[in-house]
Amino acid sequence: MPEEMTSNRPYLLRALYEWIGDNRMTPHILVDAGAAGVDVPEQAVQKGKVILNIDQAAVRDLELGN
Repeated sequence: MPEEMTSNRPYLLRALYEWIGDNRMTPHILVDAGAAGVDVPEQAVQKGKVILNIDQAAVRDLELGN
């Protein structure tokens, strides 16, 4: 019997990111502004969430690891 498989989520996320870019769309992520470790300007928060643009033109050295 094989060892336990790793999660497919990081692979799906990377594939979606690439697919969105290939189709000239802008990838965004939705962040819970109240989660532990999240530090964002209050004016960016709407209904407890913040939307971040993670397009290649908007970020530097983005690494979507496992």
